[in-house]
Formats: sequence, C-alpha cells, structure tokens
Amino acid sequence: MTWNSLAGLGYSLGDGRRYTMLAGYRYMHAEFKNKTDLGELKTTLELSGPYVAFKLGF
Repeated sequence: MTWNSLAGLGYSLGDGRRYTMLAGYRYMHAEFKNKTDLGELKTTLELSGPYVAFKLGF
C-alpha cells in the first residue's frame, strides 16, 4: 500500500504565463510485504520534505 499527500503554491510568470515556479511540502508512506520460504518480510518507508520545481508549459 502506498499513499502520498502534497501541498504547495505556484507563481506563473513570463509571456502568456508559460512558466511556473512551484514550492511546497510532500509526504509519502509506503508499505511492502514479501513472502519467501524463510517467512514474511514487512518494510515501511516514509519520506517527507519540501520541494521546489519549475514548470514549462507548451
């Protein structure tokens, strides 16, 4: 099972608002299960932190 949550803001600029600067925060949670002959292995992964992005529209 995997899920994530994202919150952010964007600011459009340039001719026709073709460019956008984005910034925000993301949280992701993932759970993995693997069954083998030796038993079952369960792994949980959590990632979180800020992000900055640049978007170019066509």
